[in-house]
Amino acid sequence: MSKLLKTPKYAEQLLHSLQELRKDVKHCDLILVVDGKEFSVQQNVLCAVSPYFRSLFNYEGRSSLESRNGKAIKNIDINDVNAKTFDQIIKYVYCGEIELNDGNIQDVLQASDVLLMADLKNLCCEFLEDCICSSNCLGIRTFTELYSCPRVHRLATDWLETNFESVVKEEEFMQLPLAKIEEIANMDTLSVSQNRCDFVLLCALIQWIQYDEKYRHVHLDKILRLIRWCNIPLNMYDEILKNPLISADEDATELVRKYFANPPTSNMRGYKNVIMIAGSVSKGENKESPSSYLIVPAPVQYWIPMAPMLMPRVDHAIVATGGLVYVTGGSRTYTYGHNRRRIVLNTGEKYNPCVNQWTAISPMLTPRENHNLVAIYNDIYAIGGNNSNEQELMSMEVYNILTDTWKYSVSMPIPRMFPCCIVMQKKIFVIGGCSQGHVYESVECYDPMLKQWKASAPMKERRAYASGVAIGDSIFVFGGKRNLMCPSAENRMKFCGSEVYIGSKGLWISLTPNNLCSMQNLSNVCAVFHIEDQILAMGDLYMQWENQCLRGVDQGGLGQWYEIVLHHPPFRQRNMKACVMRMPTSVYMKLKVSGS
Repeated sequence: MSKLLKTPKYAEQLLHSLQELRKDVKHCDLILVVDGKEFSVQQNVLCAVSPYFRSLFNYEGRSSLESRNGKAIKNIDINDVNAKTFDQIIKYVYCGEIELNDGNIQDVLQASDVLLMADLKNLCCEFLEDCICSSNCLGIRTFTELYSCPRVHRLATDWLETNFESVVKEEEFMQLPLAKIEEIANMDTLSVSQNRCDFVLLCALIQWIQYDEKYRHVHLDKILRLIRWCNIPLNMYDEILKNPLISADEDATELVRKYFANPPTSNMRGYKNVIMIAGSVSKGENKESPSSYLIVPAPVQYWIPMAPMLMPRVDHAIVATGGLVYVTGGSRTYTYGHNRRRIVLNTGEKYNPCVNQWTAISPMLTPRENHNLVAIYNDIYAIGGNNSNEQELMSMEVYNILTDTWKYSVSMPIPRMFPCCIVMQKKIFVIGGCSQGHVYESVECYDPMLKQWKASAPMKERRAYASGVAIGDSIFVFGGKRNLMCPSAENRMKFCGSEVYIGSKGLWISLTPNNLCSMQNLSNVCAVFHIEDQILAMGDLYMQWENQCLRGVDQGGLGQWYEIVLHHPPFRQRNMKACVMRMPTSVYMKLKVSGS
């Protein structure tokens, strides 16, 4: 007989014991001197948590260090690490906790970067994510670019683009150097309501010059050339010319008149939140073609063709993160003479909305279809599905968008095809799905920090093929299907009702029946999105007299659903996968013109 047993909280108890041993200096074998202050530590513990120290001691060797009373002494001279910061880091090494605030976040992140402590750096990035606002997004953007924190840099940039009108009123903007001003002025995705972006930008740049006019007035000509004058309404002409900085400078006045009389053609600024679908379209007998379309979720809108994927695929998975869209797996059919063969794919590709282009990414470790993708930070998780042998999978693999590499992660407790996967509060909830003909109501929760799965409260209804979205500490699940169990059902499927999981209470609540769509087998919810204050459901949404494509409800999810988009794409939606992405307005307009 053999059985693997595990002591609960063993690692936590070991860490506590090491912390206690460090308090007694006789158990410490190394003295580090940082910024003139001595720290008694254990060398093997430092090497375990910091590749920097591991490399340092491997290179120099213990015998080369000075000693005092049998203990090695090492002076550490690191520009970005002072004694106060190092004291906080040593406490983190031995207890796994650190208190971050506005006063120490920069020092701790700099030190974690130098000491190659990835987990501590991730905690600093989490803290910064929650701090981003109009008054600090520019500083955070510059700081995180310097210390290679791409996700926080992206979030700070998103804030700048979305809240540009409030950002330019802050002190940080006024203190920017010219190079950063030029970088911001060249952004295509700056957004201000009512297409006033370039007027707001011009006013902000004039104020930037006036903030230190003695030294910045020389840049006025360059600043005026950064403006996209074709985007400024003619009724603003007099107001601009009356500005004291412009009216007092003859060259500037003449330049403004010239630009208004004959403005150079420029891209429109801003972005659109668009729904994108990608998949495979049948074109004649035994022929498939990749296809991608987008639509703005608003009435009287039509689907616009965009760059197709690199290959046709169905039953794949899709997710948007880091400003790009990622697609993995699925299957495609190859034709050899009169024979056809369906192959499950391990390939993947990504779409860049700034250039309307797909490019290949590294293939998954396992071919899979009928799976799901979710993203947390820089990682994309491919969960469940089935492989080439139609075997249901319990495996999960992780793709890093920065390194373009896959690795296996902790497998699910049970295999699941067609699961609904949602990220809420940086944890992954795998909801429902099916395996070997059995449809689940069970829910599993994965914590990427602890690398552990645990059971969560089950749904009220068993379902596979469901779609959902997280808002705050709630998860809304819509649609999905399960087989009817009564003998007369003849394997018919039931369209499931809507439920919401309340994280603070740890329970599911059935939403009262509303008018999302007809509760019949023909209805299908293929994707759910959260845009601004709306929940949007997309699919084959059968109503009394028509089949609608996209319907919406207020964020609470408890009101009445209303029609948003009636027109369906020019193909079967069930072969497509959908997500929401941010697309530059200039790219969207070009696609709209070419597709009309």
